[in-house]
Amino acid sequence: MSQHSSTNGERESTPSSSIVPQQSSNRFDTFSLEELLQIVDDGMDIDGAPLNNHDLDAIQARIVCWRRLQDEVQGAKNDLKRRDRGETDIIEGGSGKRIDIKYDEVDPLTLKSSFRAWTDWKADLERVWAGATWKYQRDNLKIIKAVSKMDKACRARWNGYVRINPDKEEDYAHFLGWTRTLVRHNVSFETTVYEEYEKATQRNNQSPVDFDAYLSSIERELPEVPDSVQANRFYAKLNEDIVNQIKISGLQTLPNTRTGMVALAQRVWEGLRPKRNVPVP
Repeated sequence: MSQHSSTNGERESTPSSSIVPQQSSNRFDTFSLEELLQIVDDGMDIDGAPLNNHDLDAIQARIVCWRRLQDEVQGAKNDLKRRDRGETDIIEGGSGKRIDIKYDEVDPLTLKSSFRAWTDWKADLERVWAGATWKYQRDNLKIIKAVSKMDKACRARWNGYVRINPDKEEDYAHFLGWTRTLVRHNVSFETTVYEEYEKATQRNNQSPVDFDAYLSSIERELPEVPDSVQANRFYAKLNEDIVNQIKISGLQTLPNTRTGMVALAQRVWEGLRPKRNVPVP
């Protein structure tokens, strides 16, 4: 008889011991994140019982769920704010996430824009495309954005042009070529480019690196020439003080690449700077 009671007791205790871990792993599902953190700080549950390993695992799992949910909610809120503002900001994340950088520092192109203004306008547009490559993969979208960075008179001329030439409306390379006709002295654009290039020389307080950037913006509109020719042209347009210093430096040969020539001129310029009282850029 006693043996039977003992057996029954074992049968009754078996399901009870198997249920306890399950209850322990689920009883925190209804707790808020703040409540879970408070329980961890206290080291005991709301009934004052010490936390066991099952409790800790369950609490950790719930905290992870809360954190993940909060991140998703915050991301959705940010998306709504960007949509309401009509802006795109940097979206950071893992692979598959789009990265947008809003670049809007583009001065409008006008009928009176100079050649330099046109090259700056084109360069600024390239930064817009680079900041959101996924958005501007198609030529027609680039043109729409570029046209929005033109004044009313320029937009009217483009609209009139595409009415006559509808097949050019989605050709960005053709569009850029067309915009060159809008700059000042457009009847002789190529002549204007050559004239500006011939007049270009390094200013007294201009570093060779900055001068190279300016000269390169003009050269992009000219026929391509070998790198050695570009190096010699750059050397010929340097400030007289730098050229004279290079001549007396004892160099047997000059660099035959544009990059090497710019580096040499920059070193000489920095060496002459204290003598000429040129401020540090």
